[in-house]
Amino acid sequence: MSTGVVAFTGFTLRCPQPEQAVDFCAALGVDASLENGTVVARFGPDASHGIRFEPAMHKRLSRISFSCRPDDISEFGGEAQDFSTNPAKLLIDPDGLEIEIVAVSGCQAPSGGDPVLLPHAPLHSRMPEARPLCLSHIAIFVTDLERSLAFYRDQLGLILSDRCGDGLAFLHAPHGSGHHVLALAKSGATGLHHYAMEMGTIDAIELRAGQTAAAGYSEGWGFGRHVLGSNFFHYIRDPWDSHAELTAGLDFIPAGTPWTAGNHEPEDSMYLWGPPPPHDFLRNPEHEPPIPMAAAG
Repeated sequence: MSTGVVAFTGFTLRCPQPEQAVDFCAALGVDASLENGTVVARFGPDASHGIRFEPAMHKRLSRISFSCRPDDISEFGGEAQDFSTNPAKLLIDPDGLEIEIVAVSGCQAPSGGDPVLLPHAPLHSRMPEARPLCLSHIAIFVTDLERSLAFYRDQLGLILSDRCGDGLAFLHAPHGSGHHVLALAKSGATGLHHYAMEMGTIDAIELRAGQTAAAGYSEGWGFGRHVLGSNFFHYIRDPWDSHAELTAGLDFIPAGTPWTAGNHEPEDSMYLWGPPPPHDFLRNPEHEPPIPMAAAG
């Protein structure tokens, strides 16, 4: 298709005890509120990016949201949605996951920017509050990588950036975006692996990681630097055994840039430096037994 989505803007997670998300989001520096049993978290000054945590007996990723240009909304398939304030379409991916596309005037993908440090380190007592700027990308589990690649290419206009054999693929948006707005990992079931929040700088990543650990959420992986996408990362395990990634410096692929997707060995492309990932980092918590999480304050 000649058009495509512009940016990843949110998702809905059905989970036990969604009220836990209020404390977890607060630890991440994200505003969240409990509304009739559902927690809604909003990002950025215009609150255009958001996450919904809805009550359920078992964890399940139920929806991913993307933005598109208003003139492009008619180009997408799916059912028109009448509950949104903006024109929207709803599609179903090959694993039954709802994919929402919302027309937003002036929407654009986060550039990631240069992952610069603060020009001068302030006194510790005066360190700035590091808050996520917006959502960057999402990584999900799929049961058939090739089938899902075809769906997201043909239905959303996403473009393959890089892959690791038949196990992992990264896709970017055609109007210019980070190296990936969506990552697909093969598994025995659909599921959520991680959701990434753009922090802007390396300092902001580690300031927020420290603040999150002080709030009781210290399990995860980082600080480190990825290879595919080149971004800096610090992953924090959430109360439902997925990960929130604090990130900065993701490679940006401008619109119209000729791009040849590489096919890489996983062990040579996961990270450039940093601590080794936890042994269960790539486990699908919606398919395999959960691992108890240390009590969070």
